[in-house]
Amino acid sequence: MTTSDLAAGARGSGIEDVYPLTALQQGMLLESRLAPGSGVYWVQVGLLLEGELDLGALAGAWEVVAARHAVLRSAVVWDGVAVPVSVVSRRVGASSSAAGWVECGAGFG
Repeated sequence: MTTSDLAAGARGSGIEDVYPLTALQQGMLLESRLAPGSGVYWVQVGLLLEGELDLGALAGAWEVVAARHAVLRSAVVWDGVAVPVSVVSRRVGASSSAAGWVECGAGFG
């Protein structure tokens, strides 16, 4: 499948846009594919929040942020296409989880 085919198939789907990867993105993809499981270029954020937490409100806030910023709705696609591309979804849902570290005996704070 070519980039043009992917973009043409996006009409009426959940895809907002398709972009070619920059040279830097191509290099990052290559390095991460050469070392699977290494975690290179993988960033995960954890937050320590105090007080009452409304998980629904937090997830809703992240959905608003993602709706406003296309880069947060983007994914790199390399399987099944001639050249890797960045695909921007029209909408993504926020996934979240919460852990009660107090019950685990973790010494935060």
